[in-house]
Amino acid sequence: DTQLVRLDQPGYGRKAIAEVLAVSPNGTLPAVHHDGLVVWDSLAIAEWAAERVAPGVLWPADAQRRAQARSATCEMPSGFAGMRRDLSMNIHRRAQVPATTWPQDTRDDLARIEALWTGLRERHAGDGPFLFGTRSIADAFFTPVATRLRTYGVGVGAVAEAYRDTLLADADFKAW
Repeated sequence: DTQLVRLDQPGYGRKAIAEVLAVSPNGTLPAVHHDGLVVWDSLAIAEWAAERVAPGVLWPADAQRRAQARSATCEMPSGFAGMRRDLSMNIHRRAQVPATTWPQDTRDDLARIEALWTGLRERHAGDGPFLFGTRSIADAFFTPVATRLRTYGVGVGAVAEAYRDTLLADADFKAW
């Protein structure tokens, strides 16, 4: 079952929304409840799902690709602070902010994302349209970045643009 929680309520930004605290011990979402277990944090949930729900499916099967996929996935929540600060995620808004107005660290983050996506897509292009050919946890972690690029009208090269469009056209993303 999915429980939707509106975040635009008292306590937002302080990890103090009562409805969130009722389902997540750290006051953030997402959180998964399964057989008395609570798993919070996106990466922890992804790893739990990869082990328990879909072993051998959510990460690339090849050990080297899997290590690269984990590295790219971990870079998303541990990096890109400037992008997250200046390009907040709001899939309904279209801000169209010119890139020249962003601080240098944000522009550096966007350049890193483009380089990462382009390099991985060029390396794995023959295996499918996702970062490592087939869909993986890495793609789930970069879908919010794809929405930010769309929301803020961030231009990227052809390879990164095709990957962004793949993520935004995904049926599961559209349902979400």
